[in-house]
Amino acid sequence: MIQNSVENTYYYKVIDGYYYIVLSTESDTVNGMDVSDAQLEWLDGVLSEASKEDKPIFVFSHHPINYIENGSYDRVSEVINDYENAICFSGHTHLPLAPYSVSEINGVTSINLPRSTETEEEGTPSCVGAVIEVYDNEVLLRFRDFSTFEFIEGYEYSFEF
Repeated sequence: MIQNSVENTYYYKVIDGYYYIVLSTESDTVNGMDVSDAQLEWLDGVLSEASKEDKPIFVFSHHPINYIENGSYDRVSEVINDYENAICFSGHTHLPLAPYSVSEINGVTSINLPRSTETEEEGTPSCVGAVIEVYDNEVLLRFRDFSTFEFIEGYEYSFEF
């Protein structure tokens, strides 16, 4: 019998001193994310703990933070915005890589990961993934076309800490 060590649908792991936080919806919804007060309090506590390390904090959610329902969007943004080291990653939209894939939403650095398996559109690679490199004072994000094994020109981002 395989035992799952995750007690909630939202959780975090510390790997090599870096915090990886996973948010989750708490209702049966497809196009948005419903976040409870309990999850928001938990998130604030974990972010507070993680920020003591003065390292980047990686927050993951299936839905982009601006897809969060029931007014939770502003509340999640407000919590995350208090922590300068947080970078949020999400998917769900199935959009191709574009300049808006990396943006600031309500003061929060947000990376909407592009689709990686759907049919290629004109000028848009379909096997795109993100490569994240962490250095002492910087996180380097580069997008790579895994069908050609090349980095995509013009899609390199640096976040300093």
